[in-house]
Amino acid sequence: MAGLKPNSLKTLSDKGLQLFACVDNDEAGREFIIGNNLTQCSHILKEFGVKDFNDLLIKIGKLKQKTEKRPLNRKHSRHCFFKSERTA
Repeated sequence: MAGLKPNSLKTLSDKGLQLFACVDNDEAGREFIIGNNLTQCSHILKEFGVKDFNDLLIKIGKLKQKTEKRPLNRKHSRHCFFKSERTA
């Protein structure tokens, strides 16, 4: 977290905001969470069975591609087409 100013998180926390850490589930990430009194989001990683949020984005992208490749339900598509023709 080299680009994060040390006092940035404290300022937000002092304003009453609950801060969440979506960092890698490795030693450095865990130390960052503990050292800055943050709420851990690693349960999301565990639910999806991935090691970090980059892997999660890749997995979600693959799931999205699979759902986009599904064929249309042609029976439903014809029904909608004919229905709109009759009402026109």
